[in-house]
Amino acid sequence: MIFQVMKVLTSIVVTIHPNLLHMRLVIQCLLNNTTHKSRPAYNTTHKGRPAYNTTHKGRPAGRVEQNPRCMRSSLEGSRRKSKVEQNTEMRDDLCRHFIDSLPELLRDYITHVVNVTGDGNCEFRAIAAQIGYGEENWLQVRIDLIQEIQQNRDLYDGLHMVAGYIDYLLRSLNYSNSPAPQDFWMDAMNLGVVIASRYNVVLHTFGPHVQHCLTHFPLRSPPVPNHERREIAVACVDNHFVQVFLRRHYPVPPMP
Repeated sequence: MIFQVMKVLTSIVVTIHPNLLHMRLVIQCLLNNTTHKSRPAYNTTHKGRPAYNTTHKGRPAGRVEQNPRCMRSSLEGSRRKSKVEQNTEMRDDLCRHFIDSLPELLRDYITHVVNVTGDGNCEFRAIAAQIGYGEENWLQVRIDLIQEIQQNRDLYDGLHMVAGYIDYLLRSLNYSNSPAPQDFWMDAMNLGVVIASRYNVVLHTFGPHVQHCLTHFPLRSPPVPNHERREIAVACVDNHFVQVFLRRHYPVPPMP
C-alpha cells in the first residue's frame, strides 16, 4: 500500500514541475527504502529440515573406520587359509609316511604318492585314478574285473589250481557300496594279473617289505614296445592303498 502511495506522489511531482529533480530523488529514495522493508529477504533455512551434518558422533577425527562385515570376512578368510595350510601339511606328512613305509631301495625312485578315500574300495579307487577313470569311478573297475574273469574263465582257472578260488574272487568283486567290508577288499596278489590283462598295462604293487613288491604283466596281449608300454603302480600301507608315481629307471620288482 505504501509502495503505491509513493509511486503516485512521484508521478504528481513530475507532472507539476518536471525540474524538481531533487524532490523526485528524495521520493525515489523513500520508495526504495520502503520497498526493502516491505519485502523480506529470502530465507534459505528450511524449517523442520535440519541441515546435513557431516560430523559423525563417536568417530575420532582422522580415523578411518572399517566395515565390521569386511573385518569378519577378512578374519574368516585368514582362518580358511590357515585351515588349507594345515590340511596341506597333514597331507604332505601322510604321503611322507606312505613313502617311508616302503622298502628303502624304492624310496629314491618315488616322485610322489597320491592318497585316495579309505573306504574299503581304496585299491579300486587307486586303479581307477591311474587308468584315467577318476577315483570316483571305482565301481567301474569292479565291473571290468568281473567281466575279465568271466570272459576268460578257463585261463584264470588254470592259474589258480585251488578249487573254487575264482568263484571267491568273483564274490569279492561283486560289491557296489561304500564303505566296503573286509570280505570285499581287493586281493592285490591274485587280482594284479587280472588288472594288467584287462587294461593292458604293467602293474606294480608295492608293500612294506621287498617280498610284497611285485610286477604283473598282461596275459593275452603281444609284447608292447618300451615307448608304448604303460606302467602304473599302487602301494599298500597299513591296509590302505595309494597311487604311486615313479622316476625313470626304477628297479622293477619280480613277477609273483
